[in-house]
Amino acid sequence: MSALAVIGIFAALALMTFLVYKGFHPALAAIVCVLVIIVTNNMDFAETMSSAWEETGSLYGTMVPLFIFGGILSMLYVESGAITSLSNLFLKPVGLCKNQKTGLVIGLTFYMLLALVIGVGGIDCYSVVPLLVALALGFCAKLNIPNKFAVSMGIISMTFICIIPGTAQTMNIMAESFVEGFNNKEQVPLRLLVMFIYLILCIAVMTFMISRAQRKGEIFVENQGTLAQHGPKEERVMPWIIPFIPIVVVEALYIAAGMSAWVCMALGCVVGLICFGPWLMKRRGEKSWWTHLCDVLGRGTTCIPLQMLVVGVISTVLGISPGLTTISDFFGSSNISAAVACMVICVIVMGFTGTTGLIAVAPVAAAIFMPKGLSAMAIVMIALWGKSVFDTLPINSMIPIMCDMTGDEFKKAYPTVFVTTVILTFVMTILVTGMSAAGLF
Repeated sequence: MSALAVIGIFAALALMTFLVYKGFHPALAAIVCVLVIIVTNNMDFAETMSSAWEETGSLYGTMVPLFIFGGILSMLYVESGAITSLSNLFLKPVGLCKNQKTGLVIGLTFYMLLALVIGVGGIDCYSVVPLLVALALGFCAKLNIPNKFAVSMGIISMTFICIIPGTAQTMNIMAESFVEGFNNKEQVPLRLLVMFIYLILCIAVMTFMISRAQRKGEIFVENQGTLAQHGPKEERVMPWIIPFIPIVVVEALYIAAGMSAWVCMALGCVVGLICFGPWLMKRRGEKSWWTHLCDVLGRGTTCIPLQMLVVGVISTVLGISPGLTTISDFFGSSNISAAVACMVICVIVMGFTGTTGLIAVAPVAAAIFMPKGLSAMAIVMIALWGKSVFDTLPINSMIPIMCDMTGDEFKKAYPTVFVTTVILTFVMTILVTGMSAAGLF
């Protein structure tokens, strides 16, 4: 039964990937995936599903206000032209470049730096997904990058934002809570170096893939997704300092005042309304500014389709499946290198169970591998990077959500996501594992 349980897990995830890639709705594909896991792992259907729905609801229920207020703030940035203002500011150096490829590299670099600025504040990366995608679309429009790459830019920024060393990001805080001996403020320069190596690789790969698409004649077209600007394009460009005000307010309230993330985002929306109000001009064909504002707020609240969170049930079912326990036990008791065994467990367990997998895998990994010579920092670094490998397979509900925002087909957008956040993160996980085995962490 153990072999069938393990095979069932990989078969289910492969089926999920195939169905989503072929256009099947991710929420329905997730249910099919879960059914395969339950059957092959000989789990009680009613009991498992009841537990899974309850845990999924408790996990993602707290994120709903983040999604709503994050979506509203992002729509305010889009409709007011604040995104255009930020794009213009960060892309000024591109205009000085005579070589198109050099300009593309600089543009992608400045997008990543802007995302880094947003992430340093510690606000959970999921709450700023619409903002990251809106920024990506703004950069794509200015650099004539085909729309399908906006999703990759958003996913890459989420990948490194959630593990910025020394910040109050959720993953760092959870690691301090569940791995005894880990200090988020230690070895920050070395951890930053690893993160920047990943960013350099991503920029190099993205530059190659975008240049190839442009040579084929692919161009940026007006966004038709949920983040599309429906109002007229304002001729007056917003002063560059104004778009930073809501971001600074949100991060200051979160860091200095210690407020809850969703409260900070809600207050950020209020500040955004005050700052961007003069630029939220009346849309053509509408009777008033108020009508336009109501439409912007309404579209912001539905920017992230909450039914996509059903995909999260996969993580909860996998977390309690016998097959996953078998995998962990096998590699935990093997004679292979402690760092390599830790990597395999973290990639499989955390990659398929997401952020919550850290709660389960970190204490177990610490108990097994710290006596074998791995430090708490090494275990956390392997876990954080290992999580990213399988986390961006189609089982990640954020990818189709981002496709809805950009108006792109999943099939067109996903190949670049796979290369940059599955293959490259696996390369980085191997690098971190080697550094850990060498005693650098």
